[in-house]
Formats: sequence, C-alpha cells, structure tokens
Amino acid sequence: MQNEVSRNKLTNKQVVLNLFIGHTKEEELTDAQMLYLRKIRACYGMMLEWFSKNYVMGALISQFSISQSQAYRLYNDAEEIFGSQYKASKEFKRHMAEEMAKEVYRRAKKVGSLGSMIDALHAFIRATGVEREDPDIPDFSKLEPHQIEAVLPQELTVNILETLKAGVINLNNAPVTIDIPHEEVGE
Repeated sequence: MQNEVSRNKLTNKQVVLNLFIGHTKEEELTDAQMLYLRKIRACYGMMLEWFSKNYVMGALISQFSISQSQAYRLYNDAEEIFGSQYKASKEFKRHMAEEMAKEVYRRAKKVGSLGSMIDALHAFIRATGVEREDPDIPDFSKLEPHQIEAVLPQELTVNILETLKAGVINLNNAPVTIDIPHEEVGE
C-alpha cells in the first residue's frame, strides 16, 4: 500500500508550536521535524545574540546548506514563534538606557559632580519617557461635561432682552443696574 498524503497534515512550524505549547512531545517528532526544530533554535539563538538579519541568514545557509529563501522562511517562522526581536530590542534598549543613566548618576553623586548628576537625570527622564506622562492630568476622553443651570430672575431677563434690542452695547459706559430681590448666602 502506498503512503497516504494528507492535505490536513500539520506544517513543521505548527508541530514546533504544538511542541512549545506542550501538546506534542519531542520524541513524537519525525526526523524532518527535528531538523526544522534545530534550525529554528539555531536561528533564534543568533537572534538573541543580536546578530543582524543578514548575518543570521548567512549562518543558516552555510550551517544547514539551505537556500536563501529557506533561510528567510526560517527567520520569519522564528519571529512568529518567539516574537519580533525589533520590538523586544526597543524595550531592551530603553531598559539599558535607564540602567546606564542610573549608573552615571551614582558615580556622579559619589564624586560630587552636580552637573553630571543633572545630565544623568535628564538622560533617565528621556529614557523612561516620564516627561511625556503626567499622572495628575485626568483622561479627558472619560470626562463628562457638568450641567450647570442658571436661572435668571424675571426682571434680569427682561433687562437683558431690552439691552440687546437697543443695538450696539458700549461696554465703556457704566452698566444700568437694577435692584433684584436676592438671598444673602453666609460664609
């Protein structure tokens, strides 16, 4: 009987993902899947060492005797499986900048150099992004406007309407005042 070919067969990447999730054991992998796992681990190891993409692909090509397109696929698969190193490196660089700024500050404080301490503080603020965040400012998208109702006495409403009907209002002249009954509010 011939070997059956199934279109529903898992790809090597899916098998490795299942392995990392814990659905598959390493002993269950075929030779081809084990080779793929070795390639992915080698690729990710070089990515963790911060080698450039071109270097990693060149190393994969020479180490495993594969084509450039296969090396590209392996690199992309490794990024899909483990996550993008660019995003991780951005966070890592920010963390390293913070740590370096703290170290410079400690050394400047030890020496007593106020100028270097201030420079280190500015570097720390830029690295952390503290100057772009203000915890005292509320989130304006969540604020709702207050409804303020002002009820004017009838005499004042009539006076305002008469003043507006008169035309242009000269604000330099003393305004006409009228006495309106009111209630004194105590302190």
